[in-house]
Amino acid sequence: MEEKPLGRRGIEAPPIPEHVAHPLPDPRQLGLGTEGNLDPAVERRPLAHAELPLAVEARPRLSPEAGPRVQGPGSHASPPPNRRLGERSLSAHNTRSVRVRRPTRHVSVKDVAARSGVSFQTTSKVLNGGGSVSDATRARILQAASDLGYVPNLQARSLVMQRTRTVGLIAGDFSDPGLSRSLAGAEQEARRQGYGLLLTSIEPEGSGTEYALPAMMERRVDGILLAAPQMEEDTALSHVLDPTLPVVSLNHIAGRSVSTVCADDEQAGYIATHHLLQGGHRVVGVLTGIRGLRLTQSRQLGYRKALEEAGVESANDLVEEAGTDVAGGLAGLPRLLERRPDVSAVFCHHDLVAVGALTALRAIGKRVPEDCSVAGCDGLDSAAYTTPPLTTVHVPFYEIGAEAMRLLLKMVAGGSPTGAKVVVPVQLIARASTASPPGRGGSARGPARRAR
Repeated sequence: MEEKPLGRRGIEAPPIPEHVAHPLPDPRQLGLGTEGNLDPAVERRPLAHAELPLAVEARPRLSPEAGPRVQGPGSHASPPPNRRLGERSLSAHNTRSVRVRRPTRHVSVKDVAARSGVSFQTTSKVLNGGGSVSDATRARILQAASDLGYVPNLQARSLVMQRTRTVGLIAGDFSDPGLSRSLAGAEQEARRQGYGLLLTSIEPEGSGTEYALPAMMERRVDGILLAAPQMEEDTALSHVLDPTLPVVSLNHIAGRSVSTVCADDEQAGYIATHHLLQGGHRVVGVLTGIRGLRLTQSRQLGYRKALEEAGVESANDLVEEAGTDVAGGLAGLPRLLERRPDVSAVFCHHDLVAVGALTALRAIGKRVPEDCSVAGCDGLDSAAYTTPPLTTVHVPFYEIGAEAMRLLLKMVAGGSPTGAKVVVPVQLIARASTASPPGRGGSARGPARRAR
């Protein structure tokens, strides 16, 4: 009688189906030696999990005990072809094999020097932004760096140069469109000069300053740009700041001679009010910004100066605090008109407040500019698309941010003293929201006083 093959436990083994009865693969094709172990060509060194990035690929389990199993349809009978250089397969004692790709080697200054044919010292100086070399040599070094994909080692550079090439930026309300433009100008100027930004913010009421500043200094930033009006009257600020650290602010800082870059806000208040007076208005109300801020005080000073020069009443009941947003204008305009219904023109310290005032006037049936003229201040892009388009004073926020960063980086380089005051001029943009009041003539565009 013909003997039937028995399984490992002495049980009669079932016949092998025809669809899998093909020749068994050579174990060496599967990355195994003749004993079912790793092929000697494969490195046997233990591999830490975090050492290299792993690209996992499913493979059949193969152990030395059981020997290679029969491969069914759809299974992998051989490793994938064309394994790339720098990759290796690890499959022993795992249900899955892994393909490991070695990371690309970091390109060093020495590599760039060898590629360009220039000395290491000269190459290092050029890559660090210095070096008195010819344009041709500099171009050759930079081209070699580009060809090799050279990326500067910022940590090493900071140790050598004693600078991190990073500046800190502490901001206030990111939703403020003017502040956003200033931050954009500062960031792009920093990037143009090869500096990065470390950005943080503080709360509207000013909390967080005690953490933000030390955090910046702990990270050894080369300088700090302050762009938060909340910090204006923080008397503790001067005690927190390192006196040797370059600092520039977009707002006044109490207690220390901090360099500032800001708009000519007094001039902004003056030319907006002067424009309304030149149009023939004699009762000009004002919706102010946040009380106590230097910006608010300066714009209000310009408003009063224009009235005084024209010999027009400057009464307290013509002044209403409205803040900086649309809601402030919506609420502030009715309160102002309730006290002074004879107001024929309104100057708003901020464009968003003016947008709220336009909406409030429409809600009570007043036409703009026929019944009441409205002028804003800030020069936001959206002011051109209100109904009617808003007359405003353009404040170059982007240029202010860029100029502040330029000043800060000059101070970092030791080329500018502390305590500098830079005032950026502003410009009136007359649109359809202002006109002469009924029954009065006047020029719609009064001459703007020159910015100081």
